[in-house]
Amino acid sequence: MTTPSRTLIFLFVFLPAILAKANILVDIYPNPCRCSKENETRLHMYLHQFPHLPGVPNRNEYTMVNSSEPIGFGNMIVHDWALTAGLSATENVVGRLQGFHLQAGQTTTSWYTAHTIVFRDGRSKVQHRLDRSATSEME
Repeated sequence: MTTPSRTLIFLFVFLPAILAKANILVDIYPNPCRCSKENETRLHMYLHQFPHLPGVPNRNEYTMVNSSEPIGFGNMIVHDWALTAGLSATENVVGRLQGFHLQAGQTTTSWYTAHTIVFRDGRSKVQHRLDRSATSEME
């Protein structure tokens, strides 16, 4: 049976100390962009989806690819959903969720969604809804 090499033992014993000293480079080479530290932002908004179905008024999505598969595998839908500060679809619209979603499962319903949040102009409409507290979700 072989024994571990001295180099491997050295790395396991002293790796925590080496990694702790790695932060010393931050003091020697400071970040030139003077970026601020990360902040956690919690947004509490309501999404309003009006599907592209017969009889649905004010549709905010449209089917681009309609599949003939039994569960709709391959269906692709483009959306422009409204984001509001309240439960009503017309109450204080703060932005839009724009993107697409497609049915990616062949045997079960499984939607893949990709979108971008586009906020309306004017910071005052969104600013009072931001929670910038430093508490964690685990508490």
